[in-house]
Formats: sequence, structure tokens, C-alpha cells
Amino acid sequence: MAYCGGAYDNLENRALFEFDDDELETLGKSIVQIINMELEKEDHNSALLVFWDQIVDCYKDKKKQRKIPCKAMESGVVIDLYGEVFPNCPVLMEKKLGNIKHKDIDHILNGIQAVSLKAFIEKFKCGGCWNDCQVVTNINQSGKFLYDEYNKIKMRKFQDAIKFPETIDFSLDNFPFLLSGWHSLEKKNEFGFRWTEPKFALPVPSNTIAIEMFVSVPKFIVRSKNARITIQIDNMDSVSASIKTSEWQKIRITLPCKVNKTIIGNILINGCFCPGEHGESGDFRKLGMAVNSIHFMKNLCCKKIIDR
Repeated sequence: MAYCGGAYDNLENRALFEFDDDELETLGKSIVQIINMELEKEDHNSALLVFWDQIVDCYKDKKKQRKIPCKAMESGVVIDLYGEVFPNCPVLMEKKLGNIKHKDIDHILNGIQAVSLKAFIEKFKCGGCWNDCQVVTNINQSGKFLYDEYNKIKMRKFQDAIKFPETIDFSLDNFPFLLSGWHSLEKKNEFGFRWTEPKFALPVPSNTIAIEMFVSVPKFIVRSKNARITIQIDNMDSVSASIKTSEWQKIRITLPCKVNKTIIGNILINGCFCPGEHGESGDFRKLGMAVNSIHFMKNLCCKKIIDR
């Protein structure tokens, strides 16, 4: 979406940026097609997809932009050819913060003008621009907003699936029906798994009454505290299970009630491990656990439930 604003000296051409309802409907359909194509790519940019997905709604109602906090003074600044430092925002580009010829950048970013401008941005809650160079950064730095909106986008695609599988087995397939918080597929011989972040999500299909996972948890998490895995699903009480060992193990959690329709399930681990921070490798990902398989159980068959 092209941006009309004073920083680009194009305010007199505002009419070029206006769209009628038919044009917006066509634009919305085109964006959905593009998003669905991007979702097929392993390395797609989740913040960019959320940005595209919000364009038409935010064009119709600019107040909706305000739910995305402005990070113009947190994500970076602009330094021009003469050393002048400005906030990374086209609306506030006339606000000089200082000059790097006279002060170093740390002093400028912690100076009176910068502190005052941060307070102004927080109070003003602008939401007045929709230029991708800043808004995508805002979305990327707004953790909960990005997590929730990205999952909604993927769920729309998944809900069109004819049949959602009852078992996910990473040794057999690079399963596409995953939401936030999953790292790339890894394989050791024929054994496949994915590392997760401490919080991750996946669709839970209708009629599920329990979720069973074959997982391994880093020793650091098990050693350091009472490690637990918790499942949160909308309109249900959260349920959890303890993790006693770092060895590969089956963990089964029974839900408070049967799932009526395919819905987002959020899974949390009360700890994380970063190999790079402990000098074990150059891997600086925040790891929760490794998952080999997930089974959505529709019938418990009177089997013993592990630590509900």
C-alpha cells in the first residue's frame, strides 16, 4: 500500500491513494492469494504477512492501526548526510534529536529530546501511517500481537482443509499445519523432530479430548525447576503435566472437555534453553522442547492418563 505523507512531499496527490469499495474488495482477494503462496515457503516473514493482512481493514478504519504500538524510538533512528538524527517515523521526521558531530549516538538516544519524544509517542498512540518500513518493524516487535494475528492467518488456511490429520509425525513428513513458535525440521538418520520456542501453537482438531506428544526437553529446563508443559485453549481451563526427565518420553494431557471445532491450542513450557548462552554452540535460539510426534486423541480407551 503506497503511503501518502508529508515526509514524501506527495500530499497534493492524495487522490491517487483513494480506493472505492470494489477496488478494496479486489485488493483484499489479491492479498489473500499472496499470503497463501507465502505460507508455503519455509522462510516466510510472519510480520510482513500480518502487515499485508491488516492493510484493507486499516485503510477503511485508521483507528485500527492504533492497536499496533509505534516503535519509532525503539527500533532505530534515521541519520542524514549531515549527521542529524531523527526518529524512524515519517510523521515525526521534523523532530531533530541531535547531531552525531557534537554528541555520540548513545547520548542522543538518552537525551532530553529523545526521552520527551518517546513519552509523546506513547501518549499520542499515532497509528497514523501505514508505510511498511516502520509498521512491519512495529509488528515484529509487538510479540503478543504478532503471535495472535499470525496464528489467525494460518488458521484461516487450515480450516479449509478437508480433513485434519489425527497424528503429526515429523519422521514421516514436514507437516505444514503448524502455527507460531516452531523451528525448522531436523532429522537424525530417519528420526525427525522440530524444536519449539517456550510458547508455541498448533491447531487442535474437532472432537479431540486429549493430546499426546513424544518429546525431549533440554536437561537445563528439567534440572533448574519443576518443569511443566501447559496447554491453553480458548474457553477452557488450562491443563498441564510435569516433565520428569530430559529423555524422549510420551506426555499425554487430557483436556477439560471435548473440542467442538478445530481451534488454536497454545502450549507453554515454564523454562527455555539457549545453547549459545551456555557456550555449547553458536545456536542462539530460545528452545523449549524437541517434538517428534503429536497425536490428537478422540478416544482414551480406558488407558491410564499421565499426570493430568
